[in-house]
Parts: sequence; structure tokens; C-alpha cells
Amino acid sequence: MDFKKIGFIGLGLIGGSLAKTIKRIYPETELIATSGHLSTITAAFEDHTISNDTLLAMKDFSDCDIIFLCCPVQKNIEYIKELKPFLKKGCILSDVGSVKGDIHESITAIELESFFIGGHPMAAGFSLKEADIDAFRRKLNEVCTLTEEELRPKVVIDVPMPISYITERLVNQLGCLEPFGKGNEKPVFADRNLVIERLRICGKEGRVFQMKVRNAAGVSMDAVYFGDAEDLLLPLAEKYGKVVAQDTLAGRCVHEAALHFTYYPEMDHYYETPRIKLRLTGVSV
Repeated sequence: MDFKKIGFIGLGLIGGSLAKTIKRIYPETELIATSGHLSTITAAFEDHTISNDTLLAMKDFSDCDIIFLCCPVQKNIEYIKELKPFLKKGCILSDVGSVKGDIHESITAIELESFFIGGHPMAAGFSLKEADIDAFRRKLNEVCTLTEEELRPKVVIDVPMPISYITERLVNQLGCLEPFGKGNEKPVFADRNLVIERLRICGKEGRVFQMKVRNAAGVSMDAVYFGDAEDLLLPLAEKYGKVVAQDTLAGRCVHEAALHFTYYPEMDHYYETPRIKLRLTGVSV
């Protein structure tokens, strides 16, 4: 790589990951960084990711070939204005912000378009004139080959597991798999025909459903579902009819209405004695 020196303004999760990856692949490239916390810089210096062990001013980035802005979008805009007097000719200025509208306006306003290349490790985008949106939409529909079946949401179930199998010990063991995220997705469990014994709608917007469900073996367990009322109303109506669906959503759970649920078991520490609670993640008939 021809770039001899790369600077980072902000060294959090994204900036730090980017810096460590560059250092691993191009160990001869010098990296410098500044951050809101000296402890962050000290840690990066001690593991040999960056060459400075103190916080830096914007003028200290004047000999960088690339500068990555790795702070929140509005903060990045502030740093761009401070950096402008110190950018050397040919320097590439990039960012890891998720949206580009505001930062692009600032870049244009202070005439730094020739320096700036927007970036983000998980997203991409482009600009389009408003007058071209309809034509763009038509062209997308013309070349689209997706079928209705391909557009139907699908859930991959890791383990079909009756809720009667769940114990506190199992929940604690599942905790050893954390943290969950990209590349380490949270497992999806499922049980069939869980009878809704109790249902109460909570939350300011009515999108929290506190329930008690029971499986075929007679085991009952507290559960919570976060979503829209239609997520439960539609499958209940499809299986039992509108009256039963409305009764159940109103908390009149006298019909033994049952649905299939995907879930993840957790420990509820709200009570004095922690208890198992299912976080319901999906529903079907």
C-alpha cells in the first residue's frame, strides 16, 4: 500500500476495528489517532496499533495520506471544518457515518469535494434527482425477478424445543454464547400450539404484549412479545375467527386459542426471585 500514514479521529468500535485491521494487513503503515478519552489512545498505543500515546490536535494530522472520521455524524462535520487548514494535497478524507446528506453538504460548502470519499463498513448509498425517482422505480420493477414466494418472510429455526425443556441452568448456559450479533446470531427456538392463557397489552404505543402461554404437556410460562397487534390478531383470526381473535387481544383468553411461536428464553429479574420468561420473536398458525 502506498499510504505511509493514516489518521483516525475517533477510535471506538468501528474506528478501532478499522485501525487494527489495517495494522494487521499493512504493519509498516504508521497509524495515529485521537479520541475523546485518553485511556482509549493509551490502550491502542500499548497494543501497538497506533504510534502516539497522547491526544492529538488537528494540525497533527497534516502529513496523513488518509484520515478516517469515526465519530457521530455531527461531530465529524465539526472536525472537517477544523481539519481543512491542515489537509495536505492528495489526502483522502473519509468517514464511517451511516448517513451522508449533512456531511456532504458541509463538504461542498467548504469546498473539500476533491478530498472526500464517504464510507461505511455496513452500508452504501447513492444520490438521485427527485425528478428521476419514478423512472428509477419503473426500471427496478422491469428488471426485478423476485417472486412472491421469495418476498415472503422466512424464519430459520435452530431447535424445535418444547418450553417444558427450559430450565434456569439452560438459560445460563445459553448466556455463554453471548454477545450475539453479526456472525454470531442469537439461536431461534420454537414450540407448537402454545395456548394463550393470559394476554395484556402494555406500553405507551400498545406494542408490548405480556402473556402466559401453555404447551401440550401442560407447562405454563410467562412470555413477552414486542410488535404490532396485527402480528397476533391476523393469525388468530385466520385460525379461529374474528371474535376469538378480538377477545384474546382484549385479554378475554377463554377460548384456548393456540399458535406456533418462535422464542428465546431469558431470566426475568424484575421479581425478587428471578424467573424464566420467553421473549417471543415470531408467530404463525
